[in-house]
Amino acid sequence: KNHWVLVHINMERRRIRVYDSLLRRRGDAGKAALKVIMNNVALLLKDETGKGEWHCEICFSAGQQAEYWECGCFTLGNAACARLFILHAVLGRSLAPPQ
Repeated sequence: KNHWVLVHINMERRRIRVYDSLLRRRGDAGKAALKVIMNNVALLLKDETGKGEWHCEICFSAGQQAEYWECGCFTLGNAACARLFILHAVLGRSLAPPQ
């Protein structure tokens, strides 16, 4: 089966975050698979950059899908939420529209 996940790589902070919209439904097997993916990405980046370790994190705050066919929509939605979180962290203020 195919499944989409979002992988966010912050080169400056050496951080890899994975957002999986089926995480709660796939349980421990899903978490183990994500850890393998993160470790492989970290190894590739370490070889590319020549630098040390990377911090890997599974984001449990990712939106969770109810049906198995919704992963594309949820991955895009999680990407939009991650972008807003990053902008908020960089700008240091709320991104809500003014009232």
